[in-house]
Amino acid sequence: NIQAPIHRGWALQSLGTLGGGNHFIEVNEGSDGFYLVIRSGSRVLGKEIAEYHQEIAYQKLTQMRQDLKLQAKAANEPDEKADLIQQREEIKIPYDLSYVSDQDLENYLSDMQIAQQYAVFNRQSMAQTILKAMKWEKQVIESFDSPHNYIDLKHMILRKGADSARKNEKMIVPLNMKDGSIIGVGKGNDEWNQSGPHGAGRTMSRSQARASIRLENYQHMMRHVWTTSVSKKTLNEAPKAYKSKKQILTDLHETMEVKEIIRPLYNFKG
Repeated sequence: NIQAPIHRGWALQSLGTLGGGNHFIEVNEGSDGFYLVIRSGSRVLGKEIAEYHQEIAYQKLTQMRQDLKLQAKAANEPDEKADLIQQREEIKIPYDLSYVSDQDLENYLSDMQIAQQYAVFNRQSMAQTILKAMKWEKQVIESFDSPHNYIDLKHMILRKGADSARKNEKMIVPLNMKDGSIIGVGKGNDEWNQSGPHGAGRTMSRSQARASIRLENYQHMMRHVWTTSVSKKTLNEAPKAYKSKKQILTDLHETMEVKEIIRPLYNFKG
């Protein structure tokens, strides 16, 4: 059961939808065949869960501070009063950094697991729709999921902007609309928390990209990829807005063994 008061109708209607930002659908060519790549998340469900538990965290810490203030005011001993004031200062935390504990933590982790499962099912739903429409279902050899921005509940690792890179685990690192994605396997490097990059990472903010990248240059860079998504609306997703393929390949060698780079034939941006 989900603890957060979600809009179940919205969650159901969002199943099988891509979303925006850096979410995409691609058909890529590799050395031994073709890849259907889908990048999407938990949609409105994940957002509602996050906002609900974030508010609980903030309210609980706010109440703790109020309680400590009253206790300090009522304390007779100077040392006790000073200790309570110090405790209150230690939990003076901004809204975005508020945290949960005990049963609130258990509730959050349970909801988070549901959101993660929903995200997997959402990607599978889109994949099945595409495979069926294109009559590719019988040609599928293998499939795998490589999530990011999630909590690895088995090993209790928070991977923000990161994928799991356990020993021999299959991984994909999207680069950009032009260069495709890196396919490889994890090395299980403990110094990297057995994790790897979830993508190339940006070299400029979305607003900077819109202001500095010319549509003509964007169109020229994408001339070898079939897409209807190259427009002023997606300037912030242009290849130039992301780190180079060369830099990423240099940076990830300690955590990931690169097998190949798959080249995009078709790209669709959300």
